[in-house]
Amino acid sequence: MSQNTSFTNSLLAGARRFRWLLTVVALIAVGILIWDWDWFRPWVERKASAELGRTVTMSHFDIRGILTGTPAIVADGIKIGNPPDFPQGSEFGSIDHLTVSVDLPALLGSGGKNIVLPEIDIDHPTGDLRSSPEGNSNWAFGLPKSNGGPPPQIGGLAINDGNFRINDPRLKADFTVLVHTEPPANGDRGRLIASAKGLYAGQPITASFVGGAILSLRDQSQPYPIDFRARNGETRITLVGTVRDPMKFAGANLEMTLIGSDLGDLYPILGIPIAQTPPYTLRGHLDYGRGAFRFENFAGTVGQSDIEGNLSVTPGIPRPLVVADVTSRRVVMSDLAGFIGGAPGTGVTKAESPTVQAEHVEEAKSSNLFPDIKLSLPRIRAADFDIRFRGEHFVNKSIPLDNISAVVTGRSGEVSVHPIAFGVGTGSIIAYISLNAQGNVAHLKSDIDFRRVDFHRLMQSTKIFRGTGVIGGRAIIDGSGNSLAQVLANGDGSLKLFMTGGDVSNLIVDLAGLDFGRSILSLLGIPENTEIRCMVTDFGLQNGLVTTRSLVIDTKEADIIGKGTVDLRNETIMYELSQDPKHFSILALHAPIEINGLLKKPSISVGVKSLAVRAGAAVVLGVVIPGLGALIPTVQLGLGKDNDCNQLIEPAVAATQTPRQVGK
Repeated sequence: MSQNTSFTNSLLAGARRFRWLLTVVALIAVGILIWDWDWFRPWVERKASAELGRTVTMSHFDIRGILTGTPAIVADGIKIGNPPDFPQGSEFGSIDHLTVSVDLPALLGSGGKNIVLPEIDIDHPTGDLRSSPEGNSNWAFGLPKSNGGPPPQIGGLAINDGNFRINDPRLKADFTVLVHTEPPANGDRGRLIASAKGLYAGQPITASFVGGAILSLRDQSQPYPIDFRARNGETRITLVGTVRDPMKFAGANLEMTLIGSDLGDLYPILGIPIAQTPPYTLRGHLDYGRGAFRFENFAGTVGQSDIEGNLSVTPGIPRPLVVADVTSRRVVMSDLAGFIGGAPGTGVTKAESPTVQAEHVEEAKSSNLFPDIKLSLPRIRAADFDIRFRGEHFVNKSIPLDNISAVVTGRSGEVSVHPIAFGVGTGSIIAYISLNAQGNVAHLKSDIDFRRVDFHRLMQSTKIFRGTGVIGGRAIIDGSGNSLAQVLANGDGSLKLFMTGGDVSNLIVDLAGLDFGRSILSLLGIPENTEIRCMVTDFGLQNGLVTTRSLVIDTKEADIIGKGTVDLRNETIMYELSQDPKHFSILALHAPIEINGLLKKPSISVGVKSLAVRAGAAVVLGVVIPGLGALIPTVQLGLGKDNDCNQLIEPAVAATQTPRQVGK
């Protein structure tokens, strides 16, 4: 009996302890359920502020569903302040409501290293992204220290009614971005949708982006879809396709289309400095690899010219590297005018940018012949580049060129063109150019060779002069300035041109001698051609003033002699052409032709001075061209060793070196 009583008492005692345990557990559970987690809000604010390096406040903090194994951390009225160098009290952004669910067993089982977040829900996030007066960006956050475990695993992310403003005076940007997510539907994994509107690079911008779910950005097993469309001023960019690894922009299968009124407008958008151009359309494949963005197999038009090739941009400090290999089968010279400081295009189409249209108006009004549009030295210094360009065929009849090829490199503001070559008939014009744009004023050097240039092709673009022959020579220019006009106005150098063989329209000869009858026949399109034995010209350039060292054209009909100056500082000419006829013409007045006035619109009149006493061609060459023998190597380089000028110059050199006998 005593044993039964003892057992019964033990059971009753155990039951009482169990009831107390249940009561304690129940009280703890009730306590957890009714616990005001907002008491922890100040501690959470301090912890978040320390991690982000700026003030973080919230109006309410709570933990819900803690007994389910996946509790949800809830915060309302979150406000994130700006860094210390921003005005006191200013805000970086805010979140109306934030819910983050946590896999508690995974967290506890890994000692706090394995963070699994099944769901994150962000309601009405806002941001005011801008720079401080010192130029620091408020969107640059210090990343929290790693706990030694893998990065957090996020199961689902929802953003509702996101609104962000980006303001950066350096980029002349002030626009708003609206962001939200859409849940999975029709077999997809959800979508991220964003739109932008405002100003960028001082131009209106509108943009839209539709991509896959944010969380799929890290999933390399599924290509991430992208559909991006933007318009900035007159520039339109479309990017459509997929990227296998968006975080590294690797495995891209994207087609990019660029449409705009001026390729130069891409500089503030893409950071690639390009000269002004007419309206363009380009389409190609965009990819990223080996540290470079590549625009491959692109094709399209720039103005009236076609263009195709490959381009890559390797981001770098202090400058990116741009490498391009471009070909054009059909080149219109006016489309390239922006690369020499002129206004590109025609100036008559509304598709051209307002800036280019205004430049055409100014050029039409200007009395200057040479382009005076200023070089953008910061743009030249903004990137390093290696460019190869080939133009297979010029179609503009007013330009006596057949094709073009160029190799251009730039490093730290020093640009080398080595070389640029133009085909002219069976000959060529080859130029080596260097441009130093490191200072406030650019310094240009050029060395240009004219090698067996076809005179017939050169004159084909004119309406008056016709003929045949071969031209050779060399031009050297060394000057400083921030436009082509300034370089010439401050330049030094020389120009030597020679011609041999063939013939030229009698018009040039007869106008110099004022043989009215034959000139009228020439103007009527019935010229009588005259043979050119040799043309020798030698001009000097010093401080923008071109002086004539010699100009002699030895023809079958007459010797034409030129003298005078061209002032490139004010673009004026004072020149005289006189003739020594080799045959008698009753209408020949033997008066010189004077060319005066602006280079763009010179006036031609009859001079009152009489021509000097006639002399033989060898004597004329020897007297007018001192140091004639020194020109022979240059003549041979441009015309070849077997040419009529050699046969004329060598006797002239001998004639001037042999004393003339009295009476002979």
